Amino acid sequence: MARNAIKVLTDKGNTTHILIKGTNTATLNALRRTILSEVPVLAIEELSIYENNGVLFDEFLGHRMGMVPLITDPKSYKLGDKVKISLDVTGPGMVYSRDIHVVDEAVKVADERIPLAKLKAGQRIRMEGDAVMGQGKDHVKYQPGVVGFRALPVFTINESIPSEIMQRIAQSCPVNIIEVKGKKLNITQEADCTLCGHCEEVGGSSNIQVDADDTGFTLMLETHGGLSNKDILHQSCNILVEKTKGFLSQIEEGL
Repeated sequence: MARNAIKVLTDKGNTTHILIKGTNTATLNALRRTILSEVPVLAIEELSIYENNGVLFDEFLGHRMGMVPLITDPKSYKLGDKVKISLDVTGPGMVYSRDIHVVDEAVKVADERIPLAKLKAGQRIRMEGDAVMGQGKDHVKYQPGVVGFRALPVFTINESIPSEIMQRIAQSCPVNIIEVKGKKLNITQEADCTLCGHCEEVGGSSNIQVDADDTGFTLMLETHGGLSNKDILHQSCNILVEKTKGFLSQIEEGL
């Protein structure tokens, strides 16, 4: 793989793992922080609760409503935009996220199976409100997903390791990425290495060493469902570019 490269390792369901080479920790952390704090998504913010005689206080119910992820079209809604929502359910039975009605049919709950409250016969919840486009730096409900990264490993392997030690090293790997191939140790999937160092403890540092690569990383991103991982990455990169341009402009003006 090239020194400067980006490769999608896995992209299943809500989770995406990306291999990134030719960058540094500061850049990856800036991307992570931008995703968590700057990428806007819709979340229920303002509620008028007209009736709620169930067991949950209005504040509890409002908090649960706010944490329901809403599928957001970033082209149709910008930061600060609002869309009307309503909920009107009478017991008995469980109130689910699918019972939330959104005026704009393009906006839907990301998961219809989220339980909100359980009502007995005669109990009712009736409310109206607004879902607002906001940012994670204002409230966690506006974070589009969970994101993290870890450094890739750099393996230094002795060319003449006794066969029994090679076998022990291979068997010691908790993620099974080390194998004995012929008379050598082979790393099958370096991106899966967790840098636990167990192979060094078993085989000895004179036979195998694992260090962190300061220019290669695995980025792990899991959307809450409001935006696709692709949209989250595109938006965060665009936001970083615009911030960088603004910063450079301020420097030029000050010099």
